[in-house]
Amino acid sequence: MAYSINQVQLLGRLTRDPEVSYTAKTQRCCARFTLAIDNGKTAQGEDRPADFPSVVIWGKLAEYADKSLEKGQRCFVSGSLKTRSYDKNGVKVWYTEVVANVVIPMEKVGTAVQQGGSTGAQITGNPDFGARQMEMDVYSGLEPDDDIPF
Repeated sequence: MAYSINQVQLLGRLTRDPEVSYTAKTQRCCARFTLAIDNGKTAQGEDRPADFPSVVIWGKLAEYADKSLEKGQRCFVSGSLKTRSYDKNGVKVWYTEVVANVVIPMEKVGTAVQQGGSTGAQITGNPDFGARQMEMDVYSGLEPDDDIPF
């Protein structure tokens, strides 16, 4: 049996504030932003070009991102790659984006992160590393299941 893995983990800075929209039919929240990922230096000390992957988030996590992420903020993103296409003037255009299911701000920028958003989730972390984590039900957009016996 063949297995496939589609898992992406990124650490970078937001190039702009998240753009939030809602679907017309179901009013589901969607947030989009781009991360700037520094690739370090070559052996000769020259800067390697940065990467700029597009990230899309859905549901409660998108609402959290709207209130808690800002341009320039360092952020960890985990999710999967999704490739899509559309026709533009008769030419098929392909693009790839990261569909995130975990977003963790790694530092405070402005007041949005200090307030922790309006999701009611607790932001905790080790202040020595500046990491901020939220309860997993906010990351995944799933409601907790009280029927689980553990």
